[in-house]
Amino acid sequence: MKILVLQMARLGDIYLSWPTLRALKRNFPQAQVHVLVRPRFAGALEGLEVVSHVWTFPSQQLAEKLLAEGGGLDEAKMQLRSFINQLRGQNFHQVINLSFSPLSSFLTHSLESEGVNVRGYTRHEDGFLHLPDDASSYFYAQVGVGKINRLHLRELLAEVAGVQLKAEDMRAPPELIQPQTVLRAVEETPMPPQDPYVIVQMGASQSEKQYPQAAWLKVLSNLEQRWDGQILLVGTAEESLGAALVSQGLERVHNWCGRSSLAQLISLVQGADLVLGGDSLLMHIASLTETRCLNLSSGQVVNFWETGPLTLGSRILLDRELSDIEPGRVVDETLALLQGEPPQGLVMERVSTSEGLTYRPSQGEELGPDFTWSLVQAIYLGQSWPILEDHRLFIMLQRLNELCDLALSQLEQVAKQSGPSLSSDLLTRIEEMISQMALIDSRIQPLVAWVQTEQVRLGPGSLNQVVEGSRKIYRNLKLVLSKYVPDTSSFEKSPSPYAE
Repeated sequence: MKILVLQMARLGDIYLSWPTLRALKRNFPQAQVHVLVRPRFAGALEGLEVVSHVWTFPSQQLAEKLLAEGGGLDEAKMQLRSFINQLRGQNFHQVINLSFSPLSSFLTHSLESEGVNVRGYTRHEDGFLHLPDDASSYFYAQVGVGKINRLHLRELLAEVAGVQLKAEDMRAPPELIQPQTVLRAVEETPMPPQDPYVIVQMGASQSEKQYPQAAWLKVLSNLEQRWDGQILLVGTAEESLGAALVSQGLERVHNWCGRSSLAQLISLVQGADLVLGGDSLLMHIASLTETRCLNLSSGQVVNFWETGPLTLGSRILLDRELSDIEPGRVVDETLALLQGEPPQGLVMERVSTSEGLTYRPSQGEELGPDFTWSLVQAIYLGQSWPILEDHRLFIMLQRLNELCDLALSQLEQVAKQSGPSLSSDLLTRIEEMISQMALIDSRIQPLVAWVQTEQVRLGPGSLNQVVEGSRKIYRNLKLVLSKYVPDTSSFEKSPSPYAE
């Protein structure tokens, strides 16, 4: 048996996929697990013992052919077709797309055939997006910056693959984190092997995730004055110049950018007292070694619920922009973590509760019940429906119910006609109005996104199939709305539950 996993995102996402890959191997011990990645990120699979073969997508060669004069397009098509045929020749039993990109969905579709179990983003025959499993639908509807999702990407990737993670899946391979391996990695750096040390990643995969260089200089110089340990700067070779500038003149701050493999980096993180940085890569490596983190996070760029550090005791310094985080706050929280002290200011902490690991604010009120997130949990996870205590939200749900009734009535008309009709135009307008409602009140955005995603899942079909699928969507929507508003047809006779 052979399983192909596509993970064509960046380094951090690949490390978040490690537990899923290990769970797949645990579930299918006789299977060969193949992984497809982009060439520049293939190193992120080094040391992962469950992977039988790593495929790299020939993006560079394709780009060169496309940019070449003459018959570059035809040559690129031929090379792409040859690559896909190579993959098809492996006769994979399962193809799992852990990426959420157009390219990965088309590649996944190209590998579909009878008897192949496909999970994750793929395509219908007409080229439109196909969401074959509930986890992919959830991702499409609810995950991303500005959305309400509070499930971590590590768990979502496992859901897409259809596996349940165990503690053993979430640890780095023993050979990468055993004391002798860690010691060898530390001895290659300029640090004394016996000294405690912090690992810092100044760079980031996106400029928006990068803490300003001037701020890093203040953090590192202040930290060296107030702490006796070593500070190791890691990153790519391209980031070495910036690291050299901020470490200049600092005796215990060492520039190690571009000087270790990713596998060695895992060993270095294993031995560190703390990981500090704004990018998600080190945070996700640290989750495999159970190393605590201080993560600098921008609410404008990432949703920390999805990509924050997972190690118990880790903390997140969160602000609208990374540049708004004062260097003094970074130093104070770093020292507090190193010295086992409580947070010095407002942070999000990774804590253990009766319901499992979660994030919790260090000051002020704990995150109490949130109607929107509770609504998502009720729809997708079968949890209790949240109590509605807001009159404005009641009115919005009432209007949504009215639009739902109107859509069902127009679908009845469409079913009786053939070809374009006034009812079809009205249905399009109703869908636009439903989308606008999420902009008016963001609390119903997850419900609107759920409806829109279910419409995407309909896929191509006959008029009768599309009509019946649409009816089912709106009936399910009414079923949810019935928890909060009376039936539209009798609404005029029913007083608002908020009436005095």
